[in-house]
Amino acid sequence: MTIGSKKLGALAAIAGFVLMVFEIAAARILAPSIGSSTYVWTSVIGVIIMALSVGYWAGGRVADKRNNPNDIARLFLALSLTISFAIVLYPAFLASVAEWTIDVRVSAVIASLILFAPTSLLAGAISPYLAKLNVRSLASSGSAVANLGALNSLGGIVGTFLTGFVLFGFMGVRDVMVALAVGSLAVSWWARVGRSRRETALTVGALILSLVAWPGSGVLALDTPSAHYTIEDTTLQGGYTVRTLATGPGGKQSGIIVGSPTELAFWYTREIASLIDVQPAKQRIAVLGGGAYTLPAYLAQKYPDSQIDAVEI
Repeated sequence: MTIGSKKLGALAAIAGFVLMVFEIAAARILAPSIGSSTYVWTSVIGVIIMALSVGYWAGGRVADKRNNPNDIARLFLALSLTISFAIVLYPAFLASVAEWTIDVRVSAVIASLILFAPTSLLAGAISPYLAKLNVRSLASSGSAVANLGALNSLGGIVGTFLTGFVLFGFMGVRDVMVALAVGSLAVSWWARVGRSRRETALTVGALILSLVAWPGSGVLALDTPSAHYTIEDTTLQGGYTVRTLATGPGGKQSGIIVGSPTELAFWYTREIASLIDVQPAKQRIAVLGGGAYTLPAYLAQKYPDSQIDAVEI
């Protein structure tokens, strides 16, 4: 049982594509709870490179011992499972991470190790295994390895630009991750040489896990090409629900009371409105910092004859 050189090249490109899409999505996943600072990006990139290094080493050793073409299918299947694991785990896990009082560098490294290292390790193990399978003779070993390396990089380039320029404009981070999990599962089926009942059962099980991972957690994450927004509904002691918007850790940038959108949700906006209310002249009102424009909208409704200018900062 062998895999043709063209198919091995396609698998190398797919592995590079999956890795880069996963890496970019990983940083976006951490943004709402830990932030998107240089520390966070450094942690994500450093952990992923470290896991890749371990994967390269382990994949090469296993390939020398086994040299089984079906191991590529198993690696993609495991890749699908670890991505699904990250999808299921990250909402609750990162919610707890947001409450940690340790340095952001430490929390970012720990979160990256738990959520992203397993997938990166497996992605790293695929490349040397593909190289082992692609070497047909010692005379052509250099070009065989180089061709796969080039295709792997090409897949990564496509994944990088496609994710940053296209996917995040149409899909949320969670949906991108689910697509990666399901796609890796499909590739594992395509890469398999021959069929077995046990591996069919594992494939079906991975598909079920991927589909179970699809539903949200009650927190709706919206992604645009420029920022990450997390919209969350919280029921307060008074029995009313506040829908808040956050662009990162450290507070909420805006919010409304569900069912009463014309009321102000935060105490400081109510205090500002009270101060304006006692002023004798309200013909012109300037609001520094528009946010989601809940306060300017409230003032415009309450004082329809006033000129209200919202200045973004």
